[in-house]
Amino acid sequence: MYSWVEEGQGLMFEQKLGDQTVQMVFIVLGKDTAYGASSAEDPDFVADVPLMHPMTYFIYKEVQKRGVKYYDVGDTTYRDSLFRTRTDKEKTICDFKRGFGQRSFPLKRWIWFATRADEIAYLERQLAAYRSKPLSGENFSEIDQLPSSWIDGELERS
Repeated sequence: MYSWVEEGQGLMFEQKLGDQTVQMVFIVLGKDTAYGASSAEDPDFVADVPLMHPMTYFIYKEVQKRGVKYYDVGDTTYRDSLFRTRTDKEKTICDFKRGFGQRSFPLKRWIWFATRADEIAYLERQLAAYRSKPLSGENFSEIDQLPSSWIDGELERS
């Protein structure tokens, strides 16, 4: 990571309280973009507020001064899906992060499975978890209209 900083491809931010380092964040730089690639906090340090909030604001201001047009804040999904069921805390974090930007872009996720059986087992667990979550105002009418064989049926064997 330090070589990226030395080569102008990254920034390292350190948050201190007195002489004690309480958090470090590594930012990756692209042509006009920046992305928070890694962060670490001192596990023994107890703060009254989350350390990342003021650090994030400081980072936004710093990359803006450096001419960065886009800062990727990570996942800001609006609702749960079969592949990503968020906790209430994660939903609140997504809402918070959306407040900093003007637009959201879709994020595609890929999952690699060693075997087809592993993939089916994963999907079955995800579907069970997804079904067990209460709906929170989302419109699932289009899913309700799908043939039940699409939702409950076995995957076609090839």
